Amino acid sequence: MARTTPSAMAPSKSDVARLELAAFESLLGAQWVLRVLDFFAVSMIIPTLPAFLASAGGTAQDYYQVLMATMAVQLVATMVVGMAVDRKTDIKAMYIVLCSLSVLGAGLYAMADALPVLRSPGCILAARLLTGAGTGKSTLVFVVLSRVATQESDRNRWMVSLSTARSLGLFVGPALAVLLARFCSTGEDDRGGSLRGTFALPGI
Repeated sequence: MARTTPSAMAPSKSDVARLELAAFESLLGAQWVLRVLDFFAVSMIIPTLPAFLASAGGTAQDYYQVLMATMAVQLVATMVVGMAVDRKTDIKAMYIVLCSLSVLGAGLYAMADALPVLRSPGCILAARLLTGAGTGKSTLVFVVLSRVATQESDRNRWMVSLSTARSLGLFVGPALAVLLARFCSTGEDDRGGSLRGTFALPGI
């Protein structure tokens, strides 16, 4: 019987790369869905944020402070994720934490109009800060891609897929707004410019 040498039994570098990528396929798939939802929320929330803040007693200054604070937290979150990765922090655990922050921020923002106790510029700011911190998950996913998608075809496939998710989210938000403007108008004018209260809810 022919003896099998250890070198013949060892998997190739390509096989190892495929196995490493497969271990993170679920994370990458989840990020694709969340990326669509993230940019869907951006395209729906940002245009309606000034009116919602005004209805909660906010001012134009509050609006720009919310935007500035959200972007600042996103910047910090990106740097923190980078430092955590350098320190060999568990990537999947960190991803779950960041996703939880995003969900918590989105939930708080959605409930801000439904519960009078939450209806304030401060609550809206807190919600956007949580959401901004959660955006660090996108940076984390690209770190994962650079590590495990060593095959050019795999890396290109996921980079294109994640970029498509961004464009899809930014398209679906305004498209939904167009439908709501068309079918949920109050009939006060011919352009459907005055919408029912449901469209003004931040969670929509």
